[in-house]
Amino acid sequence: MMNDMIYMENMDILNNRYPEAAAFISHSIEEPERTEADADIISDVYDIDGKVVLAADKGGTTYRLDSLYDSKPILDLWFESLGDDWDYSSKLFLYGFGNGMYVRTFLESARRDCTVIVYEPSYEIFPTVIKNF
Repeated sequence: MMNDMIYMENMDILNNRYPEAAAFISHSIEEPERTEADADIISDVYDIDGKVVLAADKGGTTYRLDSLYDSKPILDLWFESLGDDWDYSSKLFLYGFGNGMYVRTFLESARRDCTVIVYEPSYEIFPTVIKNF
């Protein structure tokens, strides 16, 4: 599967440069730490085109973390509104993965010397997005 291949390639790169971080991520994905406050990430929510939508179930309520409609046009409009201003820095820090669309958009258009750092605070969302989105 393509997602597994991308995941493994990223883990190999991370392991070569930051072995402690790679070990932490591997452990978190295999055996995520859970607390009572954690939500369960579910993958049986689909948009109108049949694509999986990232969703979390907490306290018996399901929260969609993406639209049930094609969000690509909205993403494109948002990205175009940034103009070239974001590219003046060689470092980009993003808070949260979401479904990965914003991260992918930045990576596809970033300069090759741009460092993109994504901080995802959820132990539940991180492995789900890395493996599935």
